[in-house]
Amino acid sequence: IKHGLSEARNGLYLQYIDKAKLNIEHGNDLEAKGFIRRAEDLASTYPTQVSQVSDFDLIKYELDYQVYLKNISEGKKFLSDGNYSLAYYKLLDALLLEEVSNFEIYEPLPDLFVEAAVPYLVDQCKLGEVKVIKNNLDEARYIYNDCLSLQSDYGLDFEQDLQTSLVMLNNSIFNKQCEVT
Repeated sequence: IKHGLSEARNGLYLQYIDKAKLNIEHGNDLEAKGFIRRAEDLASTYPTQVSQVSDFDLIKYELDYQVYLKNISEGKKFLSDGNYSLAYYKLLDALLLEEVSNFEIYEPLPDLFVEAAVPYLVDQCKLGEVKVIKNNLDEARYIYNDCLSLQSDYGLDFEQDLQTSLVMLNNSIFNKQCEVT
């Protein structure tokens, strides 16, 4: 019985790998990720019974690279459409993948990210202004602190539009606090 279970688990593992490869070829990253995750879970749950395929790391690499390129492509499209929020998240995901992966990087990515991040963070500051008007000072402070932290993390300290938005939000929070007390 144990031998039969081991063979069944190996067969299931290989099915997951094959389905992941097929989904990578068809550009279905989410489905491919799901099958890779299932294969990893099965292998980690039954390490003595499941034999990992030798090109498993290559399959994961191909998927990560496909997702990386797709995120850049979608980020560029969102950026050109003026949808800075979605561009920001797509390009941020690409940057994060780039940090943990070993593939050829897309040189313009940091500049594209700045193009999306500045208007996104300015929009967040505007949202903070709305929170101040509605007397939600805790939420406004959270937005301010988050934007200030991200400004520093992304090296956007000298972006004038963002700096102006942060100063205005900070002043609005301070002024509203003075009114309330």
